[in-house]
Amino acid sequence: MNATNTSLRHSLLIRTAGALTIVMLVVLAGMGGAAFLAETSRGYASAINHAGSLRMQSYRLSTLVFALRTQASSDRYRREVDSAIFTLEESLNNPVLTHPAIIGSGSKSAATRQAVALRWQQEIKPMLRALIAQPTSSSDLSTLLDRTNAFVGDIERLVKQIELDAESRIRFLRTIISV
Repeated sequence: MNATNTSLRHSLLIRTAGALTIVMLVVLAGMGGAAFLAETSRGYASAINHAGSLRMQSYRLSTLVFALRTQASSDRYRREVDSAIFTLEESLNNPVLTHPAIIGSGSKSAATRQAVALRWQQEIKPMLRALIAQPTSSSDLSTLLDRTNAFVGDIERLVKQIELDAESRIRFLRTIISV
């Protein structure tokens, strides 16, 4: 009887220790997953701010082109437009907007960012270069404003998509933590 009681006690002790070990491993896996997701989600705020700054830079470029048309010191404004073009292009290609952990390849954010970059390269930048190289008409400036507004709309969609991706990751993080 004593041997049976001892073996039963050891069996219960082993089962309890095994169950506690499994629970501890599940908790550690959840914490590890949560830490990983929190770390990968860290860059979203910076990406949203960075993408949002592209809107301001776009309107600044349009304002500089308008000023170039109306100001006597056009060389100064040409240099400022060139500088602003460089700055916007640098911002658009900044790693915070191209990093796979934030803008995953094949994701909606990546496709939206690609659409913004394509519009910049094929439409906005060439138009700006043409406008600073030659005299501009009112219709040229009106077209620039229309295209800038459309470009800013694309940027707004990029900002929104990055926000949605961040929220999705946070929901996933909550799910992992709650398990």
